[in-house]
Amino acid sequence: MLRALDHGSAARAKGVEPAVKSKQRPLYAGMKAMIVEDDVETSRLCRRSLEEHGLEVKEVNRGVAAIAEVRKERPDLILIGLQLRDVSGLEAVSWLKADPAFCLVPILALSAGALPADDPMLRRSGIGAVLRKPVSAENLARAICQLLGSSSCASSRLRRRAMLFGASGR
Repeated sequence: MLRALDHGSAARAKGVEPAVKSKQRPLYAGMKAMIVEDDVETSRLCRRSLEEHGLEVKEVNRGVAAIAEVRKERPDLILIGLQLRDVSGLEAVSWLKADPAFCLVPILALSAGALPADDPMLRRSGIGAVLRKPVSAENLARAICQLLGSSSCASSRLRRRAMLFGASGR
């Protein structure tokens, strides 16, 4: 049977089956991200982009509070501002990377002040990628894909989460 592009009754009356929109599962559905950022606009843009990719998002605007939330939420990806109100983002990253449960979680730094020349030092500290503010949705999407990889990589992360934290992954 032919598929019609419109869903009108005229097409159905002619015996033409309307096209069915395929609802594709987002690439990173079932994964979690944490945004540690005190700039509201940056945080909002990041949340929107992460959710569009299927990630469940938790936001925290302080570095010390983020450590407790990371332990509770167990995210698959962390976005962190380098200049937070209470501690530097680098200090929070060092605390996370020192914890064996979180040392492999990819971290994306959000920075208004870091220069490209700072990237090697940031990577040595455990940061997987750096985005300079103002953050664009396109650059953020690229960085997410770079850090989380393809759908097969996302699936392996979900399997690893189940092994580490039990079947619920929480």
